[in-house]
Amino acid sequence: LRKAQIYDRSRLKAGNKIEGPAVVMEMDSTTVILPGHTGSVDKFGNILINPNTSGKSTTRKAAPKKTAASKTAAKKKAASKR
Repeated sequence: LRKAQIYDRSRLKAGNKIEGPAVVMEMDSTTVILPGHTGSVDKFGNILINPNTSGKSTTRKAAPKKTAASKTAAKKKAASKR
């Protein structure tokens, strides 16, 4: 669970920046800006969402789930090194 700022899309103007986590609401859609991302409103009113350029992400990548096949392959690789 995270706290997020909520924005009214109709009040956003060109040049506005929105730091995630945030939710931008309008009558017929909702835009989510994740942590570690920034939304920028361009001169046409589009919200361009990009990762922050600081190189520091506030989200973690999930480790891939290990399947039975990948476990077997790992055991064979370990056995071949003996």
